[in-house]
Amino acid sequence: MAEQRPRVVAVLGITAWRPGFERPAATLGLQPERIAGAAAWVVPNPSGLNAHYQLPDLVRLYGALREYAFAPSS
Repeated sequence: MAEQRPRVVAVLGITAWRPGFERPAATLGLQPERIAGAAAWVVPNPSGLNAHYQLPDLVRLYGALREYAFAPSS
């Protein structure tokens, strides 16, 4: 990460994020933490085994990440 310096790091799965960053009440989307200087964004795992999110939900949530990641820098 230090070499590539991404603007955003996306983590798949809120259940991975919550214990990993000790944030039991975290929600999907942009997080207050940064990872090696990059914004941290949590998205649902798109696995077919994850029945909590249907395709329209995934489109909306991943679309928000795309808009953030590719927004012009200020």
